[in-house]
Amino acid sequence: MLPDIQSESDHRGIPVTVGVDGIVRRITLLTPDLSTIDVDAVITATCGLPANARGVHMSRFYEILDDVIVESPTRVLTACVESLIEKMCLPKAMVTAQFVYPISRQDGYMSAKISVRRGFADLPQFFVSISRPVMTVCPCSLAMSITSSAKWSSHTQRCTVDIAVSGTCGDDIVWLEDLADCVCGSAPVRCHLKRSDESELVASAFGNPMFIEDVVRDTLLYTVGEFQDVVDAVEVRAMSQESIHPYDVVATATWRRDEDQDQVRTEEGAYKDS
Repeated sequence: MLPDIQSESDHRGIPVTVGVDGIVRRITLLTPDLSTIDVDAVITATCGLPANARGVHMSRFYEILDDVIVESPTRVLTACVESLIEKMCLPKAMVTAQFVYPISRQDGYMSAKISVRRGFADLPQFFVSISRPVMTVCPCSLAMSITSSAKWSSHTQRCTVDIAVSGTCGDDIVWLEDLADCVCGSAPVRCHLKRSDESELVASAFGNPMFIEDVVRDTLLYTVGEFQDVVDAVEVRAMSQESIHPYDVVATATWRRDEDQDQVRTEEGAYKDS
């Protein structure tokens, strides 16, 4: 019989977090209309090793991915975490998956990252984030051009908006498509535009100028309004690639259930993709 060195006890009294990183697996996810979509995910899986245990069996991390269920994104990883805890006989585990997720032919793809962790007897906690670009038109520059009757107009930017939400895993589902719909800007960024479509898009953007501060505030309002019964915290971060400056501009807005019980309202006028 081969020796089981990993199961030996350890005398140093130091608990560690240990696991695998960079596993690439194709997983199948449910969408809101209950169809399925395949994504190539980069997966990280870790567990909490007690201070008195020397090591873990690394092959078991990979084995949990052999029986990945077809479910909504957070439920897929919840099942992985429960399986990991059972196989490792350890009380703490966390699984993270990062992938690109298709929105539509026009909108292309967005980046997505999902994590589920569980510790001891706690209910599993989920962390979901998405990132997608929008177009913004500077309100200040546009106002100056109108006031001065100038022939020039406003400068525009491509702004990347990140939304991150977290909460307790339960019956409710955070769909990636719904998170993507909460992103606000002067106008969407499209992959495919004919000339008439481009003209309409630009006109729409200039009719709805937004500072980066407007972007994060409106996006936060929409996200909390949509998910406040499902999530415990929301963070919105925007990064604008400035067209007239040699640097980027960033802004962040946050909401936590335990800090703000005020009713969230949705601002009118913000671009919101539907």
